[in-house]
Amino acid sequence: MKKICAYTLSVIMLLTSLLSFNTAFGAASTIRSTYDLTNAFANGGSYTLAADVNVPSTEITRDIEISGSGYKLRNSAHDTPATLYQNSYVASKFTGVAISGGSKQDVGIWLGAGSMTFTDCTMTSYRISSGRYAALAAAGSSTVTLNNTSFTGNKEYDLYLTDNVSLNLNGTSSVDKVYAETNFVKFNLGADW
Repeated sequence: MKKICAYTLSVIMLLTSLLSFNTAFGAASTIRSTYDLTNAFANGGSYTLAADVNVPSTEITRDIEISGSGYKLRNSAHDTPATLYQNSYVASKFTGVAISGGSKQDVGIWLGAGSMTFTDCTMTSYRISSGRYAALAAAGSSTVTLNNTSFTGNKEYDLYLTDNVSLNLNGTSSVDKVYAETNFVKFNLGADW
C-alpha cells in the first residue's frame, strides 16, 4: 500500500511540474465557454477555442491571442455599443476565428487604441442599421491588420475607419464596404494587393 501511495504521489508531482512548465512557457489555454472567454480577455495570454462561444460585451485590456480552428465567436449582446471593444494600447490577435453577429441589429468590434490582427478569419452577419458602427470600427491611433481575412453578409459597413487609423491589408483579404475619412486613415497594402 505504501508503494502505491508513493507511486501515486510521484505521478501527481510529475504532472504538476509538467503543468507548471507548460504554463510558464506559454502553452495555450482552452476556451470552451463564455466564462472562459471573459476570463481570457481579463487576463490576456494565448488561447485556443474548443467550441463556438457567445461573446458578451467585453473589453480587451491585455495582450491576447486567440486561435479558433474554425470555431465561432458569436455576438450575444444587442444593447451595447460594441460586442468587443479595445480602448487600451494592447495587441489582440485572432487566427482562424469566424466572428459573427446575430439576426438582430448589433455591432461588432470597436478599436479605439492599440492594435488588432486578424489572420484567416471571417467577420459576418452584422446587421447595423446606420451610423458609425460596422463589423469593425476603428479610431484613434490604432492599427488594424487583415491577413487573408474576409467580411461577408454585413448590412452597413464592413469597416469604419477614422481618426488616424492605420489599415494593413495582406494576402487575399476581402473587404467590400468601407467608410474611411481618408484625411485621417493610412492604408498599407501588402504585395498581394
